[in-house]
Amino acid sequence: MVDENTENPPGIFRYKSIDPLIHGKLRLVILSLLRSQGPLEFTAVKSTVNATWGNLASNVNQLEQAGLLEKFSRIVDDRTVVALRLTPLGASKLSEYLRHMRELLVATGAKIPKAQ
Repeated sequence: MVDENTENPPGIFRYKSIDPLIHGKLRLVILSLLRSQGPLEFTAVKSTVNATWGNLASNVNQLEQAGLLEKFSRIVDDRTVVALRLTPLGASKLSEYLRHMRELLVATGAKIPKAQ
């Protein structure tokens, strides 16, 4: 039973404060991969995340339209290769999302190991 005299739950429990663009499984993995590995060729991202071409392209386009990552071309062995990189906005939004997830875990009493 909810006590009507208690305050509203802290902001971390408000589901609308979770960015739905980043919260999508594939988009979260793409952003995290680019943050940890730096710029990567589209084919390397595809093989790492094990997504179909269409699913990956659709999610990359959503992230690009939001300004969270950017596509760029480079020449490798006389051929044009499309690569992806996290933008400063993407890095900031991902950090904010991860901080929120950590706060949720802490609030639930989850034990979070220290980063090494």
